[in-house]
Amino acid sequence: MSDSNKPLPSQPEDRPVPKEDPITTSSLAMPIAISSLLLIVTLVWALYDEILGLRPWIEYQGEFIEAYRDALTEMKPLRAQEEAEIYESEGYLELQQALQEAETAVEGQLADVEQEEGILRPRLAAISKPFTTARSRLQAAIYLLETAGESSKPGLQEDLDALRAGPY
Repeated sequence: MSDSNKPLPSQPEDRPVPKEDPITTSSLAMPIAISSLLLIVTLVWALYDEILGLRPWIEYQGEFIEAYRDALTEMKPLRAQEEAEIYESEGYLELQQALQEAETAVEGQLADVEQEEGILRPRLAAISKPFTTARSRLQAAIYLLETAGESSKPGLQEDLDALRAGPY
């Protein structure tokens, strides 16, 4: 029997052990420790850069918020006084009176519209459900017709025509 046809040993004990096995002759603890340390240093640097390094405007934003709050606090009494002057002005009072006159002028029409709405709402509610049901049946029939084979299309077309000619 030649060496190439020789069967390989099936048991681990039968296999030859190499002289320079990296698992048994050296430790990977040092490369793993260095890699871990580099990852931790990189994480600390990234967090510092993200929180403090890249965002110098956060301090300016805080200063602006305080200054703007103070400015608004100082303006509030002035704006309240201006608002009171506007409410007491002749132009505003004329507009307010015109608004009240327009509201009283359309009060009768508004009552008529509300009464008509009261009549129409129950009618609309009564026909909404049957209309929705009929429309869904029609859409389902159209879908069946569009997806059906050629042999069943004439019968489905008749069903669709009957639905379209319905009592509505």
